[in-house]
Amino acid sequence: MLVSSIVLAAALQQAQPAQQGPQPITRANYTTQLDARFATLDANANGALDSAELEASQMRRNARVEANARARRAAQFSNIDANKDGVVSLDEWHAAAPQVNLPPVDASAAMARLDSDSDGQVTITEYRSVQLASFDRLDTNNDGVVSPAERQAQRSDDDDE
Repeated sequence: MLVSSIVLAAALQQAQPAQQGPQPITRANYTTQLDARFATLDANANGALDSAELEASQMRRNARVEANARARRAAQFSNIDANKDGVVSLDEWHAAAPQVNLPPVDASAAMARLDSDSDGQVTITEYRSVQLASFDRLDTNNDGVVSPAERQAQRSDDDDE
């Protein structure tokens, strides 16, 4: 099955002129290409494929796939190795890595929420006040402990919104 899929893909590629889209392939052309592929697989030219010949074909295919993968990795390494010294430094690695697009930093919303007296500074009392108000909202039975059940209830309420 794998061999016929490969042959069909190759036949379709060969049947397509570079300038045009997909072209039909005739059964006769496909048969000719199948026969040619069979001949390359039939290493001892006895007109039959044995498991050793099929295994050898698969090993050649795997070697090509691995060689292509190695070539791609070498090209990627070369692209990362900016100074071409054969070593990728941490700076080169970071330069090649996808950039993280973080939102701009703006503390004005946090300051407005925390600075209750609007003096441009957040004291420990103001900071605690906001944080403890959140704790108190979670502590629905007001026992001074936020239980796992109370946390789960809050998560469920958040999911409903």
